[in-house]
Amino acid sequence: MKSFRLFTALGSRTMTGGMSVALPADKILANDVVFPEEFNPGNFQLWLCLNAHGPMGAVWARSMEDALDVLVDANLAGGILVDESSPDEEHDNFARLGSRGQVCDLSDTRVEKVAIIPDRDWKLMVKLAEARGAGHDNLNF
Repeated sequence: MKSFRLFTALGSRTMTGGMSVALPADKILANDVVFPEEFNPGNFQLWLCLNAHGPMGAVWARSMEDALDVLVDANLAGGILVDESSPDEEHDNFARLGSRGQVCDLSDTRVEKVAIIPDRDWKLMVKLAEARGAGHDNLNF
């Protein structure tokens, strides 16, 4: 399966970005794709969601919180889901996410904005454009 290297943002549009992660194509969603310089009134951005075990997925969302909701709804958050019958459900790091309000443990979870730079990320951009045009859910096609 094809994978893509994603670079997180540092606040400036450098060629190196912050962190670099290789992610399989089926874990990069093609929901609400918006390219740099496109009109984006919803402020959708690509977010990389990680936990202690590594990257869980990359999703398009308006904010970090929305990114976690989208991740859960896309069944990519297996590493942070908590058994509903757990007696310790009121833990400080637990939150209800997704449209079904699934209990998730966010203690080791990070959400980072992905920096898409056309000169560096053109292969990713082409695949995202193809997915957006054909209506695919992710980049695994």
